[in-house]
Amino acid sequence: MEAATSYENDCLVEVPIRLSLAEIERLTRIVDRVRQSGMVIIPPPHAISATTERLAAFAKCLLALRRKRDSALPGIEFGEPAWDMLLDLYVQHVEGKKVCVSSLCAAAAVPATTALRWIDAMVGSGLFIRSNDPQDRRRVHVDLAPALLAAIEIFLAEARERVQVALR
Repeated sequence: MEAATSYENDCLVEVPIRLSLAEIERLTRIVDRVRQSGMVIIPPPHAISATTERLAAFAKCLLALRRKRDSALPGIEFGEPAWDMLLDLYVQHVEGKKVCVSSLCAAAAVPATTALRWIDAMVGSGLFIRSNDPQDRRRVHVDLAPALLAAIEIFLAEARERVQVALR
């Protein structure tokens, strides 16, 4: 019970985060360089301070705040489906759940055709990995590429730390 309540304070501040197409392209270049070099990304020690469960809780909080923002400011298009999908994939990964394409489209909170275009772009960039469900050939799963998974954990740890410092 203690762990569940400790995350509540993380949800008091909205951290506006935008992932533009240029940033996606920059992340793609980073992933490509990492792949070509064969190097393994090891987060700096300060980025490992939060457990993956806490990082997932923080990512859930960011998603919840984004939905709250959308309902509080109706009619404004924020246009961040890639970020929503990335956060959702991270949370589902930490929880050990597989994410099918239709579920990921719903997580993006945009029309399915728009979400599918973003998924295709992210898969084409090597940031998302698409795979067939071995039990149901009609279903396709989407996962984060390992290098992106490491990068998002570093980002979430640093963002969470900054929010905590700001709230002190």
